[in-house]
Amino acid sequence: MNKEELARYRNSKFRRELRNSILRHFNLDELKVLAHDLSVNWDAISGETINLKVKELIDYLDRRGSLSELTRELRRERPNVAWPGYPEGTIIHVKFEYSASGKTYDGEPFINSGKADITYGIDGEYFDDGLAFAEAVSTTADHVYIFEVEKKGRFGISELHVSITNLEAGIYLSDSGSE
Repeated sequence: MNKEELARYRNSKFRRELRNSILRHFNLDELKVLAHDLSVNWDAISGETINLKVKELIDYLDRRGSLSELTRELRRERPNVAWPGYPEGTIIHVKFEYSASGKTYDGEPFINSGKADITYGIDGEYFDDGLAFAEAVSTTADHVYIFEVEKKGRFGISELHVSITNLEAGIYLSDSGSE
């Protein structure tokens, strides 16, 4: 599965979970008010059943880049519901020790080690646990490369091995500040 396919899968999974959660926690009248609060004309949303209307509402807001407004409103209206995804402002914190070794394109070997303490903020996008930590791992790889390889004046890596130990990772929700 390539990066684009993975993004589509995660987005469809999120939208399915979101739709099912909305249907569980809102009745028809409450959905009409929710749409109004989001400046959406409920009657202009296509669909013969409530399930299709909610699907179309999600699609409509997604096309306009407003899913984060929807999830923010859902969390405000039903704060005790475990809505899918993470709210804007969620922080991912990763700490670890590492060693990095490899070779430059000219064959020069290198070895470095150190500690990293990385904070990654989610900025208005949906992330599930896997994608959130994948972003943290990507940030980790960037850290190792930029701060432990490039700062030594080595560019053009032909081989890189990274060993991570003492990994600590946490997700801190902006709403509750809890992990």
